[in-house]
Amino acid sequence: MALTKCKKCGTEISTKAKECPKCAAPQGPKQYNVAILIFPLIIGWLLYSFFTTDHTSSSTNSSGFRGAEFSTLEQCMTGLQKELGAKLRVIIDEPEEVTGSQADGTFWACEKKSTGTKGIYWEGYYKAK
Repeated sequence: MALTKCKKCGTEISTKAKECPKCAAPQGPKQYNVAILIFPLIIGWLLYSFFTTDHTSSSTNSSGFRGAEFSTLEQCMTGLQKELGAKLRVIIDEPEEVTGSQADGTFWACEKKSTGTKGIYWEGYYKAK
């Protein structure tokens, strides 16, 4: 019979013992609560879903489009105006971002982006309410 030390009190016990006879501390492989293992996975999946949903799609659908890239702000706003079929109502007009909403509740934006490979460009998108 092989012996080992209790993880809690240090008493020598059998390697097959499920608990220490002196202090009753559980022995063997550490038991994990399934909820503790699953919780981070669920949080990770939710964060991934939130930050990646529709951000790279260039298709148009009933909930809007994302990822349309333009060389200039003027091209971005013209593209959105054609897509929405109405004059754009501007709410925020800043050098890096122009946003607005339409009478039907559709939110739209043109945002200035910059990457090392693409350089500076404007991303236009809208989200129907």
